[in-house]
Amino acid sequence: MRKRRWYYAGAIVTVAAACALFRVDGELHRRCVDQRSERTVRLAAHFSYWGDLFPGTVAVCGVVFGIGLLRKRSRWRRTALACAAAALLAIVVVNAIKSLSGRPRPYVGREDGFYGPTPGQDYRSFPSGHAATSAATAAALSAAFPPLTPLAAAAAGGVAWSRVCLDMHYVSDILVGAMIGIGFGLPFGFAARKGKG
Repeated sequence: MRKRRWYYAGAIVTVAAACALFRVDGELHRRCVDQRSERTVRLAAHFSYWGDLFPGTVAVCGVVFGIGLLRKRSRWRRTALACAAAALLAIVVVNAIKSLSGRPRPYVGREDGFYGPTPGQDYRSFPSGHAATSAATAAALSAAFPPLTPLAAAAAGGVAWSRVCLDMHYVSDILVGAMIGIGFGLPFGFAARKGKG
């Protein structure tokens, strides 16, 4: 019951923060893009590549599962499956919202807003799939193995930053995507941690 309250509270805070960010999204985005350099764009491209479901989450799951096999630890194998399940569910939810919201990506240059179901990748900005899958993977990994939290959080944070830096998303897209990912990642990670072995 207590966990459910935390989820409700998290959802309410996320919606409130996203609503507040919508008003300043354009300005925040412009500041981020204006301050980028060639070096930061290259770094962002690496984070963005590895932050997607393929190859990022798949690679993490493969490594974690491999460690579980080598060390004969079922907890590691469960964690790999938890990361995969959380990321897959998060991306399904995010893609459904993207398809319905029709928010243009920042580079499109159209007035920001929600235009409803619209074909094409140019109108799939809200929420961020990269932020969702990387946050789901990081949250599941952190819940199962708390000492890995700083590394997992830094990686997911880098992915989130990269999507704004590369002109693909607004900050609110990142926030909502990440919270969806965390919402799936934590319960799966805690479940993996509770099992034996």
